[in-house]
Amino acid sequence: MNSVWGNMFRFSLQAALNVREITERLCAKEVALQEKAILEIDAKKQFLQNKITKVEVELTAQSKENRLNIEAFKSLYAFRNRVNTQIKSLDEEKEKENLVLQEKIERQMEATKNKRMLEILREKEEKRYIAKQIAMETKIMNEVAINQFIQKQK
Repeated sequence: MNSVWGNMFRFSLQAALNVREITERLCAKEVALQEKAILEIDAKKQFLQNKITKVEVELTAQSKENRLNIEAFKSLYAFRNRVNTQIKSLDEEKEKENLVLQEKIERQMEATKNKRMLEILREKEEKRYIAKQIAMETKIMNEVAINQFIQKQK
């Protein structure tokens, strides 16, 4: 009867541990997706900065050839303002995404901690169970030995 309860407890611990492992993996996946989103924002920002640099290089080349006019400067100024606004917007978006990332990392750490706690509990319970099994086997073996000794005495 005792071993049945011990096995049920171990089974329930393993079932809970399986759930915690799944939760941990899901949290890790969420963190990876969030990091990917942040990298995509960085890539967009870099693309916009490269566009500005390219236009500035073209204007510099035009100015060296004395083909530059005031409309080109106005156009560059307006373009730079639009792109800088987009970059600022991306920075704000990245800041929000970083906050979400921190929350997801905290959830992942909590899931890992909970999983580890159950692993430790399972290991302790397994050691206790093995110790009880050994004690029961020793008791039975001692009883058999005593019975054999008594039989030989008669």
